[in-house]
Amino acid sequence: MDTFSTKDIYLASSLIAVGHTSYTIEKKDKIALFTFKPMDTAEETALGVDVDKYWQGNLSVDPKSLFNCFKELKNRIYE
Repeated sequence: MDTFSTKDIYLASSLIAVGHTSYTIEKKDKIALFTFKPMDTAEETALGVDVDKYWQGNLSVDPKSLFNCFKELKNRIYE
């Protein structure tokens, strides 16, 4: 199963907010790398579609959930 990694906290927050919750955070100096690990082929496909939707500006996400995911990631990075 392929993984998807990004340094973009906004993209990572958006992916978590839409349901991609299997991820790890690797911190190096002041950089955080978010790696998403799909559990199966269907989830891998959905992850790729959601990444594309994010970059196209078409990803629908609940604003409250997005804000909470962003705060959670920041807390985990800086704890």
